[in-house]
Amino acid sequence: MRVWLLAIVLALAACGSPLPRSAAPATTTATGAAPSVDQLRAADFSAYPAAAFTGMRRTPDFNGAQREFRTYRTALSDGAARGPNFAGRFALVQIGCGAGCNETYQVDLSTGGVAEIHFAGETAVEIESRPDSALLKARWFVSPADPNGQWRCHFENYLWRDGRLVSLGQAVIDGACPDG
Repeated sequence: MRVWLLAIVLALAACGSPLPRSAAPATTTATGAAPSVDQLRAADFSAYPAAAFTGMRRTPDFNGAQREFRTYRTALSDGAARGPNFAGRFALVQIGCGAGCNETYQVDLSTGGVAEIHFAGETAVEIESRPDSALLKARWFVSPADPNGQWRCHFENYLWRDGRLVSLGQAVIDGACPDG
């Protein structure tokens, strides 16, 4: 009985969408050693090439499959209209949600699919990407648990691989995030 149940669960898990509604980056790293902040900041976009999407661009259907994102239809449509800015076929769109807050959405221009990207539950994320690269650089402040504690800056690089973001490594430094 348990074997059949496990087989059913595994079969259902294999039927997942290539662009989930919530694209949480993977927590495993592609390499074994932890990189330094300098290495993460210096990562070369050209080392992770992505082929340009050449098919017909599709926009999100906010009255159908992407209805849950209807509240943000203007910002997401504007971002999609500007074209890809990540991994050949994606438009990454950041939408403000208050002071020091933004949410990041990924519009797949080949399907019109939309997914919210969650970076460790943080909402004040700065991202850097290129349309011809599968590399995504992110950094965000980590607030202290103790009100008198030290703020920290979290750096993490991701690679778009096999339909998801895979962490290439992360580093955290004390204090404010450096400029640039």
